[in-house]
Amino acid sequence: MKAIRQLKNEHEGIKIIFRVLRKMCESLRFGQTLDTTHFEGILEFLQIFVDKCHHGKEEDLLFPAMVQAGIPKR
Repeated sequence: MKAIRQLKNEHEGIKIIFRVLRKMCESLRFGQTLDTTHFEGILEFLQIFVDKCHHGKEEDLLFPAMVQAGIPKR
């Protein structure tokens, strides 16, 4: 699998987590109670996978490759 495909697949997984989080928030807004361990799991996923692993791949690999390909760095 090409690296860019892997990053795109990861983006899809991250979007799913945000949809789940949105549904959980809607449930809370309508007065339902939720198990806090679900929120803790999402937070852990965001902190470890998204912030460290996924963003690390973008910062260390994707963005330098884009600059090398001629896309200006901001």
